[in-house]
Amino acid sequence: MFENKLILECERRKSELLLESELNRSILKLEATALRPFVTRIEGGLTLAQKTVNIWNMAAPLLTLWQMRKSEKTSSGFLGKAARGWAFAQSILSLWKSCQPKESKPEQF
Repeated sequence: MFENKLILECERRKSELLLESELNRSILKLEATALRPFVTRIEGGLTLAQKTVNIWNMAAPLLTLWQMRKSEKTSSGFLGKAARGWAFAQSILSLWKSCQPKESKPEQF
């Protein structure tokens, strides 16, 4: 008798939890639908930011090279040449990395 009560109580609780779960699932669907326009806008902003970063990654090494040419007259010693060579190598490496295709990561849901 005691076991039957316990089983009936567990089954009743199970059905309550299933109903509550279905209710929560419906609420989440409504909230996700309401958030979709905002997420779309944010994704558009992120796409624009990524394009801007790509442009900056291309422009920064070129600006460094331009700046090095302008400062050639001021640093003609060994250390100045070494610093310019180091900056040149860094800018070429940065330019090379910015031209490489990015690895695409799988989307997470």
